[in-house]
Amino acid sequence: MPTTETAPMIRRRGSQTRRARLAAALALCLVSVFALAGCAARTPVQAPSVLEAPVPTPPVLPYLLQTGDQLGIRFYGSPELDEEQPIRPDGLISLPFVGQVKAAGLTPGQLEEQLVELYTGELASPRINVIVRAFAQQRIFIGGEVGAQGAYDFQEGLTLMQAVTQAGGFLTSARRKQVILIRRDEEGTPVGRAVDVLAVLSGRAPETDLSLRAADIVFVPRTKITSVSEFVAQYIRGALPVAPDLAVAPR
Repeated sequence: MPTTETAPMIRRRGSQTRRARLAAALALCLVSVFALAGCAARTPVQAPSVLEAPVPTPPVLPYLLQTGDQLGIRFYGSPELDEEQPIRPDGLISLPFVGQVKAAGLTPGQLEEQLVELYTGELASPRINVIVRAFAQQRIFIGGEVGAQGAYDFQEGLTLMQAVTQAGGFLTSARRKQVILIRRDEEGTPVGRAVDVLAVLSGRAPETDLSLRAADIVFVPRTKITSVSEFVAQYIRGALPVAPDLAVAPR
């Protein structure tokens, strides 16, 4: 039976014990929160699949003339100056009176404006029309674990598996479950999606073979890619061994 002198001491000890338990519980909660936060920071971001997030529709942008385009240039009122010629590998065309003119990298309308300016003084009232008679062959790029990575000619209807076959097929080290397709969205930003081609290869779902678009990039990795967005950023910047901007079409 505690005395009146020891009772306050017991109450104080009980209060200290409860405070100690509360502090310990709070500390345990904080440790758990930080542990969960640490786990979240280390958890890799899974690659989005084309089934979860479809590849973007390529933006509709003004066409820029390029090397190999076949141009028809019409001079209204001066048909003797009309020309039919391709854009040379140096990006130039040659025209009467004005000589070498840069064409690659311009829209047909911009080239028309440039020619009108150049021919002002040569012709009384120049009216010029630029027509693209034939377009240079558009390309796609195929890299990674394939037989021959590089830039390849694109034709409408080309599928991902057809493109890989054109590049020599998959190497034995290829990760077929996660082929990366990179395509620019409406803002021109490169966007990556993971494509599982095993269903196509096995014949279970050949209809899932994706149709490619001009300027698409197909990359076949060796190992799992956990963050496609980070991979795309590194690949486009040329941090990986083969940069698409430097690709040369195989012969």
